Order: sequence, then structure tokens, then C-alpha cells
Amino acid sequence: MRAREYLRRLEERRRGDPGYRSGRVFSSMCTLPRRELVRAYVKFLDTNALDPRVFPSVRELEEEVVEEAGRWFSCPGAAGYVTSGGTEGNLMALWVAREVTGRKKVVAPLSVHYSVKKACSLLGMRLVLTGLGEDYRADPEELGRRVDGETAAVVATVGTASLGLVDPVEEMAEVAEERGSFLHVDASLGGFLLPFLPGRRRWDFEVEGVSSLTADLHKLGGAPIPSGLVLFRRREWLERG
Repeated sequence: MRAREYLRRLEERRRGDPGYRSGRVFSSMCTLPRRELVRAYVKFLDTNALDPRVFPSVRELEEEVVEEAGRWFSCPGAAGYVTSGGTEGNLMALWVAREVTGRKKVVAPLSVHYSVKKACSLLGMRLVLTGLGEDYRADPEELGRRVDGETAAVVATVGTASLGLVDPVEEMAEVAEERGSFLHVDASLGGFLLPFLPGRRRWDFEVEGVSSLTADLHKLGGAPIPSGLVLFRRREWLERG
């Protein structure tokens, strides 16, 4: 089959999908990529970020993105890298928490994204789910009863998948710090939204107990799908992991 015929078939398949401009995509977390970002993306389609000796520009650009994101999320010296999205980011954050703490227990509210459950299964970690408060956010009191000296990480969500709610990060950070546990903030949905909303909210690295954070560039960030970030407060954590 000729390339032209393949392209025709692909175009036919694509016409069956709704586009973001059509108004037919309801409640999607992703957005139409900005034209400028698509053009930039295409320029690097044949590069390999895992081989900086051959493609040094990709590593340099990634470092610039991480540095800028660190400033956005109140931690200019943050370490991290570009991911394929929140699922990979959550997996890597919990992996680092396990390696640094030597523990295998994760505590999170029922509203946590299902990727955290997958990550725990892959990493051999035990996930303990806690109930929600009347506002459907994490209940810090119940969380405090379940977090102990065996807990590697507590997970807070900034923009839950079902309701878009923000967990009480400050209270959860206090619980995690008391037990020597990591607090991972899954801001895959809200990371590139909350900074633009009115009112002051403390949910990122501004909260001292936050250890790691994920944010998706393809969710309200205008980047091609898939693309995200995972950041860590301390570089040695990432290097140790």
C-alpha cells in the first residue's frame, strides 16, 4: 500500500474523532496544543533525550524547563525531568520515596488518581486509602491515624479527577513531616491552573513538607499530548533513587 493511501485512511479515521475546537469534547483534562508548541515539538521528533552526548540540546532544554517550573512552583533549585504525564510522574515520585525512606507503605485519600494504585502495585508498595471529609477532600485527622513510621509517602491531589478539588496540602504536610514521610503532590490537573486563579493558596513547594510534585504540560499547559513534569525538592533524592 502506498504512503498516500495510508495517509488517506488515517485522515478518514481522524475525522471520526471530535476536535477540541468542535465543542464536542466534554470535560476533557487535555487541551488543544498551541500552534507554536507543535512547531517546536516537530523540530525534535528524531531526537533521543536518553542520549545527551548525541543530542545535547534536548537535555539542555529539559533542564531549562525544570528550572522554570521550579520557580513557578516555589522551589527554584528543584530537580526533575519531563515525563509522559501524571501516571509516570506519580510512579517515579513514589519510587524515589521508597528508595530514600526504605519504606513500602503509601497513604492517600479515596479520591487519589488511579495511577497511584497502579504505581503501588508495580513498586510492591502497600496502599492504604482513607476516607474523605464532608467537602470530599482528604480528611487530615483520619490521615493522621493511618500514617506511621512505616509510611514512605502521603499523596495529596491538587485537582481531583472527578471534582477538581484541592486537598488540604498544608495539614497533610504536617502529618507527613511528623512521621518522617514524603508528601507527594499530584498536581497533574491543577498545576498549570491554580497559579492563575485569584486568591492565595499554599499547595506547592511553598509548603515546607512537600517533597515532590507532578504537573502535566498537556493539561491546560498548551503542550502536545503527552507531556508532563515531575519535580523533587532535593536533587540528592532523585540521584539516590
